[in-house]
Amino acid sequence: MWTVIRKLLLGFSLIILASAILLISDWHQRKAVGGKTPRVAIVQHSATAVLDEGVLGVLDGLTANGLVDGQNISIKRFNADGDFTVANAIAGQVVAAGFDLVVTISTPSLQTVAKANSSERVIQVFGLVADPYRAGVGIGRKGGVFPARQETISRAPVRRCCVESKRSKFGNHDDAGARDLPGVTN
Repeated sequence: MWTVIRKLLLGFSLIILASAILLISDWHQRKAVGGKTPRVAIVQHSATAVLDEGVLGVLDGLTANGLVDGQNISIKRFNADGDFTVANAIAGQVVAAGFDLVVTISTPSLQTVAKANSSERVIQVFGLVADPYRAGVGIGRKGGVFPARQETISRAPVRRCCVESKRSKFGNHDDAGARDLPGVTN
């Protein structure tokens, strides 16, 4: 009888030890329950129908995925009203404010925020950009210096919802160019 208890005690001890090792090795990746609310900035260059629809598509996509402004996410919208001086000021402000994610809607917004975010202080996702390769932000057809982050795109439904919004509002576009971007999957 004692040998059976001793063997069981050894087995349970090894299971507890292995569990403790696994929990301690994952310690740096843990986040507190009820931690800070993610902060997202949406930057658009001007108030045009296409860009406004793009922003609404982003907001609808976030809401459809359970991210509601004021409840479990904080979204702040910025609009430069077509003024590049204001756009540069907004870009500097959103980078310095330490948002968790910056979504840029339009090529000028992509360019101004990418320039202000050259040190990659915040994660930037862009949408409604005519040709990201020629935007001059370091994206190349075979990779570049712009930080392409697959984990950002799969966590934030921004990329997908912008494509869905573009397809539903403006016809069924192929969006073939987006498949060539490093780190982007459709």
